Amino acid sequence: MGGAVPFGYEAQDKALIVNADEADAVRTIFREYLEAGSVPVSRRRLGRLGIVSKVQTERHGRVTGGQPFSSGALYHLLQNATYVGKVRHKGDIHIGQHAAIVDEATWQRVQEHLDGNGGGPISGRRKPA
Repeated sequence: MGGAVPFGYEAQDKALIVNADEADAVRTIFREYLEAGSVPVSRRRLGRLGIVSKVQTERHGRVTGGQPFSSGALYHLLQNATYVGKVRHKGDIHIGQHAAIVDEATWQRVQEHLDGNGGGPISGRRKPA
């Protein structure tokens, strides 16, 4: 496993392990999006709840994160198949070896709503009309 560890998880022995506190925040993000109906409204609601991005320390000691979610970061999080226990590789989605944080039905509802709002898949490919 390489790259940044997704919000809601910790890296342990090259595997993703659920971080319970962050996982609760991830579930709140998905729930707020479904209730709000849009990313901009969700962003404001999450800000009022104090939910901020993952704080990470890079290998050279630089600390990043701990900021309110940008719209782009929120779109990316909501479209990330990691949260249903899957991984994306070269445009395809496969079953992962990590635990899901969000149930499949919730994730699917969010994807359908994002597609209906013009969000489209994170890879940039749009579904045929």
